Amino acid sequence: MDEKKLLAICDEARAIGGVNLRHQKLRVHANGAKFTINKNYLDDEILSDRNLYTMILIPEFADETGDDEFFHGIKFEEIKFVYNELTMNLILPFFVLDSNLISAKFTASISKIQSFRLLPKNLTPVEVSPGRCAIFINCFEIKKFELDPRHMQESKPSFDPFNKCSIAILVSHEAVKGIYPFDVINGDQGMLLGDYIVNPFNINVADSNRFQGVVGDYVMNPFHIQIADSIRFRDTEGGRTCEVFSGQKLVLKLNVKKLPTNIRITMSAIYSQHKGKLQRLQITQKGNMGKSTAGDDAQLILGDHDVARRLKDLEINLQSISCNYCTNVKCIIGPLNIIERIE
Repeated sequence: MDEKKLLAICDEARAIGGVNLRHQKLRVHANGAKFTINKNYLDDEILSDRNLYTMILIPEFADETGDDEFFHGIKFEEIKFVYNELTMNLILPFFVLDSNLISAKFTASISKIQSFRLLPKNLTPVEVSPGRCAIFINCFEIKKFELDPRHMQESKPSFDPFNKCSIAILVSHEAVKGIYPFDVINGDQGMLLGDYIVNPFNINVADSNRFQGVVGDYVMNPFHIQIADSIRFRDTEGGRTCEVFSGQKLVLKLNVKKLPTNIRITMSAIYSQHKGKLQRLQITQKGNMGKSTAGDDAQLILGDHDVARRLKDLEINLQSISCNYCTNVKCIIGPLNIIERIE
């Protein structure tokens, strides 16, 4: 097998908790671990003791976090969160065990962002070209997450997989860059539970009758949060598309080319405001990540919806300056730090 193709298979196995044993010869140990190999493979000359093999071991029923070094050594803290007179205890960090992501970065007018007062005074949009700042469209496919990674609560809530889309500005605070989401669109009212704990401020729910007890988006995201009727991902020829609808109305559609990926670990920050204080949430990610700076590798279509109109009002340039295609991504959400009081 071609070495490049073999390494890609090994990377994919590692991303799902597999172990790769390179350059193995067929032999039997008197002591130690071994796997049973049917003698028919030898008789039929499918296996040979004269060849070298790469063994890929993939656990079928792995402990989601117990044997994953990415989640080791975490220090947890408990935060009390009050919403509608309901007090809840939030454990930070919490874990995303499996997710996919497509995202793209565009430019928008700094003067328009300032005139719409989308940012607290303490945050400065990062200028990426004269008079222009960066806006990220991030589309997440959350497959599995762990809200209480310590397994200390008596009843641990369980949620189905959900999709979400966030729109954020690249900002800086005392030379520390991060993103500030100003619109979050969630495809499942039960999983407003991530962003509420991260950002409690202007909350707009598209269909209040569908809104149920939430925790997440409010505590971490003090911005505009809406529930979409549909956030759909689909594979296209050579690409991956996310379509966001509110009723029959298209909010936006993002398509990103399927890019070559490598296993990477990245760290980023999300800024938000809560009860007059500026806070910064740390996000650590590990997964198969591909990035491109070719403008044609991402396409954004805006519909006729408040979120889309807001982007148009910000004079967003639909030519992307970079995009990301990521699969099998794990995340550590936290810690959450209070930075300063907002003026």
